Amino acid sequence: MLAQCRAHLRTLDRRRQPQEWAEAARGLGNNLIGVAGGDTAIPRYTEAVSVLGEAIDASATGTVPLFRAALGKMRGEALYRHGILLEGDSRGFMLADAANTLADAMELVQPHENRELWMEAATFRGAALHELGRLKAGPEGLAWMDEAATCFAEIAEYGADNGVHPIGLYNRYAVLEQRGRRTEGIARNAILQQARIALVEALQTEPFAGRPEMAAHLSELDALIAISG
Repeated sequence: MLAQCRAHLRTLDRRRQPQEWAEAARGLGNNLIGVAGGDTAIPRYTEAVSVLGEAIDASATGTVPLFRAALGKMRGEALYRHGILLEGDSRGFMLADAANTLADAMELVQPHENRELWMEAATFRGAALHELGRLKAGPEGLAWMDEAATCFAEIAEYGADNGVHPIGLYNRYAVLEQRGRRTEGIARNAILQQARIALVEALQTEPFAGRPEMAAHLSELDALIAISG
């Protein structure tokens, strides 16, 4: 399949057939992401990032925004999946590129236009921001975590057709709980209280209601809040 996609792309002239070329590049990028794994993961994610970036450039004018949003989501996903395989500064640079690419994609699509696409872009962006927060120390890491918490709050609000999205709530709790542990002073308790609100709301949704481990998370969080004053 990869060989066929590459061969098809070579038959097209990017300058004369920009839309057709971008569509073929999208197919190649999608297949590269789908089969990446093991020793092939990094080279295939690298190729996907490159070809999808070229597709975005080729479709910069006169293209339906949703198509460009889909390209950006796929490129951001490839950057994220590649980034989490790396260490140190290389990991951070790639995750930051993923977060920015996904933010650009989200500007091109609204939840009411294509909720699935928006959700995928927002979810990968939140994950990239969260990983950056975990990776970076000091104020920089806290700032990334704040962005992640905001992203997951948007997912909770807009990610479901009716009502709140439970995964957005849970992920917001997880980020804020970690953020609170890394915060000193009065702000620590306020952040942990926000985490508690998100967790309590998540506990009222179908995926999490009645699960003993979720009740245990709440008990642990309440104990942490108690000692934080």
